[in-house]
Amino acid sequence: MTRRGRNFRIARSLPEGDAKGLVHLAVLLGYLALTLVMTWPLIANLGAAIPGDGFDGWQNYWNLWWLKTALVDRLATPFYTDLLYYPTGVGLYFHTLNPINGLMTLPVQLSGGLILAYNAVVLISWTLSGYGMFLLCLWLLGRGDEAESSAGTGRRAAAFVAGLIYTFAPFHMAHLLGHMQVMGVQWIPFYALFLLRGVEERRAGRAWLRDGLLALGYFLTLAGLTDCISCSICFSSPGLVLLVYLIATAVKKPSGLAGALPVLALPVVAGAVFAVLLSPILIPMVKEAMQYSFMVRPVLGPVHPQRQPGGLPDPQPAAHFVQAGKLCLARQPDRAGERTVHCHRVCTAGVGRGSRWRAR
Repeated sequence: MTRRGRNFRIARSLPEGDAKGLVHLAVLLGYLALTLVMTWPLIANLGAAIPGDGFDGWQNYWNLWWLKTALVDRLATPFYTDLLYYPTGVGLYFHTLNPINGLMTLPVQLSGGLILAYNAVVLISWTLSGYGMFLLCLWLLGRGDEAESSAGTGRRAAAFVAGLIYTFAPFHMAHLLGHMQVMGVQWIPFYALFLLRGVEERRAGRAWLRDGLLALGYFLTLAGLTDCISCSICFSSPGLVLLVYLIATAVKKPSGLAGALPVLALPVVAGAVFAVLLSPILIPMVKEAMQYSFMVRPVLGPVHPQRQPGGLPDPQPAAHFVQAGKLCLARQPDRAGERTVHCHRVCTAGVGRGSRWRAR
């Protein structure tokens, strides 16, 4: 027997669980390796510099430092500091503290320093973002339960490419400038995965509470501890998915709409877990927002049409819209990635649809 044939038999003799574990380990290492390539020269300066343009990155650098200082050195809450606006201090409930990034990399900061901890956040975000989208697409394309076959391999390849498109999307790469809280898009695909899994399990009459209570609420909470943008996407996007599902059910079988309504229990459970776990933060935020007026957006100009002496409308309100349009269309190279946020979603959908067509 040739060496190639012997190696093939050894691979085929591995238990199914071990083989799947090796596949997932290879996928994680693949995303990590490609992250090191795409963020070059970060790996060459892992303990000496942080990526960015020299502005917001240092604020998030301070966030990591303050979280460690408050929790380890002072044994106090990180949501208040007397180091800003001294001597009265200031609350940090509405500050982009993204505490989950500081908690995840706290061991790295304690052992390797602050710069290494900051760069660890980058590597974790990009690697887990790709892996989360890989798992989501793998489940959507057939759950990946097939044995080693061309169809199963094709689905894994398509899911891997979808993860690449998601994690290296222009929007994600643009925020490498230093917007650590917006980097944290890795929880969104995990949340969507467990939401859709829970919906399927609920439809099939199987136990769904674990996905709803543990996983769904867990990843929603992680998104809430990262950034309000990720949290709002988790709240809104799956809601649209459920709405489409309910409409499709009503059109296909109008009498079955009542049976589809219990599916809404999943986001309700997830929201309840989110509210309970984050209540120590949400309650002070509500109190602060009601007590102070800094949450109210200032009026930059007249909002109601006014008449000039000749009876013509005052053009000033229209001028505000024109100016806003000019700002949106202005050539800003550092913002180009943020304006292409939807491109990777179209590509991901195309990869998934193409793989499903090939599988048929």
